[in-house]
Amino acid sequence: MDTPQRPLAIINGILHLPAQEIASGVVLVHGEKIVAAGDSATTPVPANALLLDAQQGRISAGNLQRGHAPIVVGQRADLVCHARSGSILWALCAGKICHPPQAAQPPQPHPWQRHRQTALDATFLHLHQHPQTEKIRLTAHLPSYQQRGIDIVWQFMGNEATLQTLTLRVIPTLLPESGSVFVLGHRSAQHLPAASLSHTKAHWWFYHHGPDAALYALPVPALRQWLKMHAHQIPLRAVQIPGLQRQFWGRSLPMQHLQQAIPRARTLKLYKKTPPGNPDGA
Repeated sequence: MDTPQRPLAIINGILHLPAQEIASGVVLVHGEKIVAAGDSATTPVPANALLLDAQQGRISAGNLQRGHAPIVVGQRADLVCHARSGSILWALCAGKICHPPQAAQPPQPHPWQRHRQTALDATFLHLHQHPQTEKIRLTAHLPSYQQRGIDIVWQFMGNEATLQTLTLRVIPTLLPESGSVFVLGHRSAQHLPAASLSHTKAHWWFYHHGPDAALYALPVPALRQWLKMHAHQIPLRAVQIPGLQRQFWGRSLPMQHLQQAIPRARTLKLYKKTPPGNPDGA
């Protein structure tokens, strides 16, 4: 049996654990093993995970003939999800759907979604390795955050050892060249809200440029104010986003100019390897 390359996250389940039952839980499966199980509020879901919604069904360990055993991290991912009526919604055998027989695995993401996941993974890893990080929360499975255009909630130790919280919107580069961020115009942003500056209520806008292994970090209110004052000086240009049929129009903003105009704007070089002594805040 092939081992999946991406983790599977089972969300919105009623989990049967050895010591308790959790009303809204998450189970993470990687390969053939259960790697995590717990409350949805404290169990981070990887940005590149495939999502399987349990629809408030009861999830337990076992197979079609033997269910209702507790879910134990580290065990083989044989799981069964029962509806409240008692019927079986689905079952996993070593992390793969084996019931109903005709069910397909969760669909592979669209090319744009893959780019987004890559950007989220890179940002998550960078923050996880930051020495001041206390906790990182991904919000892909939290509709209230997604509706506000927030991808990551980052908690870190600030000045004078005070715990601070920032929210981030993360998008992949929309330009082939480096050194600039691309902000969609109003009409194009309506067709791609995940990349819309006007849509987000996050504190920071993180623009991931993979070829340079860089994150262009910009405070959202200051970037909006700068655009309000200077957008008329910058011509619109069209880009073709991988996997999307239509052209998208927007403005290319040199990061060097933004850093001169917006004091807190930063270009962050991504870590190449895990530094020693990181806090386990993820």
